Amino acid sequence: MPRIHFLDVTNRDGVQTARVNLSKFGKTMVNFYLGKLGVTQSELGFPALFHEVPYIRANLALAEAGAFGGLRLSGWARAVPEDVEAAAPLGLRHMNLSISTSDQMIVNKFKGRLDRAAVIREMVKAVAAAKAAGVETLGVNAEDGSRTDDGYLAEFAHAARDAGADRIRYCDTIGGETPAHIRERFARLAADVGIPVETHCHNDLGMAVANSVSGALGDLDAGQDAWVNTCVNGIGERAGNADLLSCILAFRHGFGLASRASGEGASHASGARASDASGEGVSRASGGLASGAPGEGASRASDGPASRASGERAPQAELGDGLDLGWARRFGLWASYAFGQPLPIGQPGVGRNAFAHESGIHADGALKDRHNYELYDDETLGPFPHDHAQRKGRVVLTGEYGGRAGFRHVMDALGVEVGGVDEDLVFKLVQLTNAATGRPLTDDELRLLAAHPRELALLYPGHLS
Repeated sequence: MPRIHFLDVTNRDGVQTARVNLSKFGKTMVNFYLGKLGVTQSELGFPALFHEVPYIRANLALAEAGAFGGLRLSGWARAVPEDVEAAAPLGLRHMNLSISTSDQMIVNKFKGRLDRAAVIREMVKAVAAAKAAGVETLGVNAEDGSRTDDGYLAEFAHAARDAGADRIRYCDTIGGETPAHIRERFARLAADVGIPVETHCHNDLGMAVANSVSGALGDLDAGQDAWVNTCVNGIGERAGNADLLSCILAFRHGFGLASRASGEGASHASGARASDASGEGVSRASGGLASGAPGEGASRASDGPASRASGERAPQAELGDGLDLGWARRFGLWASYAFGQPLPIGQPGVGRNAFAHESGIHADGALKDRHNYELYDDETLGPFPHDHAQRKGRVVLTGEYGGRAGFRHVMDALGVEVGGVDEDLVFKLVQLTNAATGRPLTDDELRLLAAHPRELALLYPGHLS
């Protein structure tokens, strides 16, 4: 059965957002939370970029130590041999290589330096270099794929596959796709090339999530696995990328797809037909089967897709990631804090109003049974964090200029033991990390520093012995 996987690109595309910065430790925390959620892969950054090297070394060491669970870490590079060779010494086993494919970019970005044939030649040489360096899984990105004509896109994809690529990333670089069109293109290309076509959708028309879901359905139509690019809270260049949590919720509760490991969600119930943004139907399944009595936190079928049965079959697939949404709220709220980007009040799942009811009819119905007006349960997204640094009134913190007494006080309050040979290292890491982030450290951050000080010391070469 085909599977849907999430390849999160927060640490590559998300951090490219204008007017937004995230420290290398912040990027490490993104990988920590992705691992807790059970996401398959994180595109952790740019291995050919000098200031990413200590961070990548630290995160590979953390992954080896089990700090990220089963999360795979992958790098991004331009599809030119020189960048691949510069990245090779880090030993990343998973990579995506990117080059522009549309006539718009070939003519107006490359400015005569490359034509269509040269783009394919450069890409094939880069793939060969990556394979020679020991890369195990490889995606090849067609930047501006949504503006690349079918014939050349197929030629590019076949050349990438023949050179050793495992996936083709179809980049809707300017966010101009529509759900019905992208599903059709994905189905045709995936069937033709015989490998998955990976979604990478921007939100310039407000349809990044819808396009990502529809593109994945096109993969499933072709009998291929689907790989969906996402960013936490939908952060990303310009209007953003496809939001990770929204995509997960769409597959779970819009189509009733279960996670491979967790067993959550519905079995493949009888389908229904719902209109997408273009007015054309997409196959839908019930929002989930009840796992308990009403009012007891059960996941229940929604009043939308399940009630509009048309007999159309639901996608025969499962979520290949062993997802644990109990970390979703903590991740979303942490990311808002770390990026300095307030969450929209209506952000799916984690916005302040995601489960708020006020108007008379809605409040009355929600009080009688919250499932009258809620598709999924608030509790499934995990608790709200109550970080030590956010306490009101008198509080003692630890940070850049803190001393041993405050450090031990905070760690004791968190139930974290830091005695022994690593206490001095953890203390110095707290000081350095607070200086790097420029904000009070959260409980999860402090716990990670205490749990893996030797690996995290690699973030700060020259500062710690």
